[in-house]
Amino acid sequence: MDYILKLKEKENITMFLTTHYLDEAEISDRVAIMDHGEIITIDTPKALKQQLGGDIIELTTADNARALEEIQTKFDVVEAAIVEDTIHCKVENSDAFVSDFIKQLETPLTGLDIRKPTLNDVFLSFTGRAIRD
Repeated sequence: MDYILKLKEKENITMFLTTHYLDEAEISDRVAIMDHGEIITIDTPKALKQQLGGDIIELTTADNARALEEIQTKFDVVEAAIVEDTIHCKVENSDAFVSDFIKQLETPLTGLDIRKPTLNDVFLSFTGRAIRD
């Protein structure tokens, strides 16, 4: 990657990179998300992530199915789904959300992670599936 960036800068050229590792695409000026051979969106990495809005909360519980139902009925989440063995919730503002969420969730938590959206989240949002499927 360092070599590619140096070459691009030194020669002042446009480079096209294809990858299944979206973290590699973070260095790009623009990213095109393709699915089934068609471009479905194209923009800067920052703009694509901003389109998702909010923060991502990933959690595991003693009973993910029960917790998902509880989250969808009791809490103000933009969206929530189980992806593999983890519940993914998109919320407008995790700082305002998490404190009450932890106190009020009846299903016991076993893990919790809060983060900003990534290009993997963008891919999942636009295609409805993870890139590894």
